[in-house]
Amino acid sequence: GQASLKATYDSEARQYQTMVQGEMGKPMYSAVLADFLRSTTECGPAVRVLDAGCGPGLCLQRMAELCQEDPVVRDSQNTFHLVGVDISTEMVKLAKEGLQQTLARLADENGVNASKITADAVEASIDATAVEAGSLSGLMSYFVLHHFSVEQLQSSVFPHWANLLRPRGTLLVATWEGQGLIPYPEDYGMKARQYSSEEIAHLLEKSGFAVSKSWTEPEPEMDMNMLFVSARKL
Repeated sequence: GQASLKATYDSEARQYQTMVQGEMGKPMYSAVLADFLRSTTECGPAVRVLDAGCGPGLCLQRMAELCQEDPVVRDSQNTFHLVGVDISTEMVKLAKEGLQQTLARLADENGVNASKITADAVEASIDATAVEAGSLSGLMSYFVLHHFSVEQLQSSVFPHWANLLRPRGTLLVATWEGQGLIPYPEDYGMKARQYSSEEIAHLLEKSGFAVSKSWTEPEPEMDMNMLFVSARKL
């Protein structure tokens, strides 16, 4: 359940942060996030983005940097408000620290003022956030869905996300591709499942999304494939 998931991530927050920091050169943390941010600028001048299951906030930090580094996003004249939610107290603590440092650095290096980019992280479950309905330009979630069953995605997670997004708002998810449970070691104490692109597309369409594209990339260290799905709220 969520309590054991929270306890696991609370105890492993720093190790998890170190692991993801070592992967930040991958396209999913650069080109893929830049494409996502570009699409969010089409939903009005005040861009609001949620990272659902933000962990230590490295995607949020990267998006804050891209708001300054990506020419299309930087020159869009939009303001950007980035928010992360996670059930782990320790992850949220790390995310808040990292975001403060990133925003301070961007202000020093590039003169980015606080009215252009704001960012924060709060403790919440991805299917019960306190975000205002219809307020988000974009919602992204990397490697969180595997903790949820088909029934949970269908009945609570995806409908909640659809409710938060503005019409034509962008959704970007990454999860583990396949069928059945992920073969974690017996003593790991965490069950997680894999999804096919067809399953995710079907569940999203039932919740009021239109899938724009989906693709897979290998993850050799895990001997698994990563599945990426981009969609728009109808």
